[in-house]
Amino acid sequence: MIGSGRVDRVVLTALVFLVMSTALETRVSAQVTGRAADSPDPATEAESGPGEIDILKLKQIKADALAEELRFEKALVEASAKQSDTAPRTLEAKDVLWTVAFPDGTAGSVPELSRLRSKFNHEYEPAAKKAWLAAADRAAVLAKFKSLAESRAHRAIDSPMPSSASRSLWISLGLGVLALGGGILMTLHENRDRFRWRARALASRPTLLPLALGLSLAALAPALAADGPAALTLGPDQLKAKLAEVEELNQADLAALRRRQSELRQGRALFWLVPKTPSAKRLATDALKAAEDLQEQFREVRVSSRVTAKLLSEAQRIDAEVKADRVKLAGFVAKYSAAARREGLTNLAVCGTLTAAALAPLSLVRRRRRRTLVEDSRLCPRCLSQDTLKTIGPATVEEGADIRQPKTRLVVCDACEYETRENYVRQNRLCFPTVGIRTSGKTHWLANVYDQIKNKDLNVKSVIRKIASRGDQRFDQLVQELKYELIRPSFTTFTSLPEPLTFHVHDSDPLGRNQTMVNMFDFGGEMSNFTIDGELNPQQFRRRALLCDGFTLFLDPTQVIRSAEGSIDSQIQCLQQFAEELHSMRDISSEKSIDVPIAVCVSKIDLLVSRNPMGTEAIDLVADIRRTMGEPITLELIQRRSQMLARAMPRIFPGWGVERDLRESFGGRFMFFPMSAVGLEEAELGNDTLAERQITPFGMLEPLLWLLHMHGYCVLH
Repeated sequence: MIGSGRVDRVVLTALVFLVMSTALETRVSAQVTGRAADSPDPATEAESGPGEIDILKLKQIKADALAEELRFEKALVEASAKQSDTAPRTLEAKDVLWTVAFPDGTAGSVPELSRLRSKFNHEYEPAAKKAWLAAADRAAVLAKFKSLAESRAHRAIDSPMPSSASRSLWISLGLGVLALGGGILMTLHENRDRFRWRARALASRPTLLPLALGLSLAALAPALAADGPAALTLGPDQLKAKLAEVEELNQADLAALRRRQSELRQGRALFWLVPKTPSAKRLATDALKAAEDLQEQFREVRVSSRVTAKLLSEAQRIDAEVKADRVKLAGFVAKYSAAARREGLTNLAVCGTLTAAALAPLSLVRRRRRRTLVEDSRLCPRCLSQDTLKTIGPATVEEGADIRQPKTRLVVCDACEYETRENYVRQNRLCFPTVGIRTSGKTHWLANVYDQIKNKDLNVKSVIRKIASRGDQRFDQLVQELKYELIRPSFTTFTSLPEPLTFHVHDSDPLGRNQTMVNMFDFGGEMSNFTIDGELNPQQFRRRALLCDGFTLFLDPTQVIRSAEGSIDSQIQCLQQFAEELHSMRDISSEKSIDVPIAVCVSKIDLLVSRNPMGTEAIDLVADIRRTMGEPITLELIQRRSQMLARAMPRIFPGWGVERDLRESFGGRFMFFPMSAVGLEEAELGNDTLAERQITPFGMLEPLLWLLHMHGYCVLH
């Protein structure tokens, strides 16, 4: 088929991608998951600065430590308050006692506490913070590999290992089904003319295949869906909100604690002495300030020690979890790697098998078509002799010939002298002969078809052009006599096989334009007087005619009443003998219909009013048919005209069930074609004199286009 190469390349690329995608996914999954197991120790990973989450967590730990310290101090304050209820409230002393009890510069001074505070602030707490951040980095690195391994395996590490790789198998089957569907589509595309031929024989087109593929994909969709693992962690916004809540509570507790401690400090720090003189008041103020500083330093040390302990504890907890998770991850990867290898082999086997099954029909179809084309190219289209086509003419340019010579040489049959160009030999070919009694209009119709195609007087989108043949000279003369000398064609003789009219058809198939060579034979009406048995030339010619790919069967409505030219009995006999001999030539039992399209041409419908029993009743029929003139040639138009004629056939051919006779022999593969080689002008109906007629042929191309349509070619609008 022409135009299939580009589609084939696209679909084959898609099939290869579908086959390899699953195997590649499994291979990459195993490699990435293997990296998680074989990854370097997180402790050796490059240490990066703390991120926003780490800073917020550190602030949260410090806030929690401060909250614990405040709760502890609050309990101490409450216990001290109970002991202070029995203590004296007012004592007086002389300035000498104040000077001795609170010497200048030494009140509340604890050097060891300052050194301890410095140790915690500059050594212990930073070291604990560094250890905690390193543990967090190790956990983050492991979490990345863990998440990657889980996403590749499509399940969490803690979830049970599936008994079978159902999801991967479903994916493989889904891709295999897509590959199989692509192969089927390619096969249909490659053989679309044959499928259309069969479908049009049943008057329908195949539509169940896309529906079946759609249902298959819909059934696979739930199985292909998989929920990956989801980790619930607090984000920065949640951490900020929690930290703000704790800090707000700490501020309120600290303010209340400081007020209560100030009350207690007033008595404890001054030993319940009440300063009276300015000197005593100064010493009391300094002592209270020193006590308060000492309290703050002590709280800072306590909080720092709590933060250090929490950081170290958190680091140890994280390291323990990292160690346990590494063991889990290693076991998970070991199991998954083995499962991935099994899945990969399964996927390759399933996809490979389905893809092979998808490509096998295409390969068989192409091989059969090539074999058929090669076998047909060995046969002469005219006489069907095998291996008699010989190439004549100059050699090609590659062989050193003159470049002024034709590049495609002439091919001539040694048996019947049929000739055509070399480039048409290896093309699809169709042969359509005419069948009917004498003077039924066969030659007149062929002459008009030849003239319209030659002059490009075609109302079709497809390209149909004439190929030079030996029959052109005869039909050029016939056209000249018909158009300018107004002479009807004479009887066709049968001294030899008729020279076919050869046309080349390039259709308008949107899926890829197809081309074929059409040979049309003008067999004489007297051949209906001969049978297929015997070795006389007419008998051989008749056998050749019955082996063609389709027929134009002519029924003459002017030969119904017995006359010198013929009668309805001769037409009935002609049709029945034609059907019987077709059964015999094709070895088809009589109860089966013949699978060959028959274009039943009812010629000379312009003479129904004068030379047919229908008489003036035909005026309305001809008027209805005439109203369809000028419409694009579509299948609907052909069917509408055929139905018009089918309803009138009992009156056109009284006493003969034409439609039933055709249906019993050919099933539904026939269509009625009203035609007139002269025209359907209302004022000229019934006039048989060409000199008095305006020559405007009607319905000439429709039989040929319908025969091509029935063979799968897109030539109708």
